[in-house]
Amino acid sequence: MCLELIKFSNENIKLIEEWESTNELSKYLSHTRPEYLRKANLELKKHTLFFMIKINGKIIGATWMENITENNATIGIYIAITNYRRKGIGSEVIKILIDRAFKQMNLKILYLNVREKNINAIKCYKKCGFKITKEYPKAYFMDSSYQGKYQMTLINDKFI
Repeated sequence: MCLELIKFSNENIKLIEEWESTNELSKYLSHTRPEYLRKANLELKKHTLFFMIKINGKIIGATWMENITENNATIGIYIAITNYRRKGIGSEVIKILIDRAFKQMNLKILYLNVREKNINAIKCYKKCGFKITKEYPKAYFMDSSYQGKYQMTLINDKFI
């Protein structure tokens, strides 16, 4: 399996829109793009790294680090093509992001948010070292589900 993270380009937006149109992702995600694209805010883009996930030449999802400061960042990830899920790809992508954040960017903390019913994602994040650090109240999501959300956190061992 050849895994690549390729830098997002505007031509990728059509693929993301196609994934969004299926509504399948809305069962798991609150959003499928970093905040700078959702709000069309170029200032936020300066604090974001956005990549498409490519396996054996096929783009299958997206990942990003946003709200990057000198100390921390928030990550997001999804595998849009369902038959590529549960194959360890998400874990590998997260490990790449962790390596980049902690070794190359020298960040101290990574955050992510996940819906409480997204059990497979929670398992994946825990496998990568994230811990649940905050529980948000239950709310309605775009897919009409009513559920809570967790913030998960990973602290760079170098700063413990």
